[in-house]
Amino acid sequence: MLESSALKTPVLSRQRLDAATERVTLGLPSRHPDVRPGQAIQVQLADGRPFFSIAGLQPGASLELHVTRRRDSRSNPQLFAALDAGSLQISLPHGAIALTDDRRLPDILIASQSGYAQSRAMLDWMARRRPGHRCRLLWQASSGYLEAERPWLEKLAAAWAGLSLTLLPLDEHDALNEALAALPSPSTQGLAVVSGSSHFLDAARHALRRHRYTLLSDQNPAALPSIEQENALCR
Repeated sequence: MLESSALKTPVLSRQRLDAATERVTLGLPSRHPDVRPGQAIQVQLADGRPFFSIAGLQPGASLELHVTRRRDSRSNPQLFAALDAGSLQISLPHGAIALTDDRRLPDILIASQSGYAQSRAMLDWMARRRPGHRCRLLWQASSGYLEAERPWLEKLAAAWAGLSLTLLPLDEHDALNEALAALPSPSTQGLAVVSGSSHFLDAARHALRRHRYTLLSDQNPAALPSIEQENALCR
């Protein structure tokens, strides 16, 4: 594989997930930098370089993003104009959180809205590569987004006995706090990956600490510990 570099990627397909969010599939050349589940791309625009977690990856073929229209972003109109034009200039990979065969895997993934994209790529990889691992997904999103992804998640859970799903509608404001309060505490210190806004991260942080989880996020860019480091983490 090549080192990190910029690529021009064609837009292969777009699918509406809810009123504001789309599933975007980009084509990849046969040779591209090595990308791991949990990592992100950066889109090169004139007025910004936003990051998007990779939601799915077919090496040498395509990658999937979940892209949301935002009124508070200068670069957002340019992003959707580029999508309409049929291609994006991107660089990859980015992000310190990346699953590999020699690293400890997260025990819980917590996501808000399109932060779920990072969780989705991790779940897909763990189901295929480490089906004996147990993991819980706690995801809060709009009802439309949940329903669009529910068939994929339920199919994954049917094939992967270790996966537990908690899907929370975005308009049920107390549901997240109640779900976090009800998390079981692991027998040893657990590992959690949180994907979402700063506000969402803060809401999750306190509950996870009470339940003896170490928190990883792209805003807290600590690499996933290697298996050899696991004993030190759990002390």
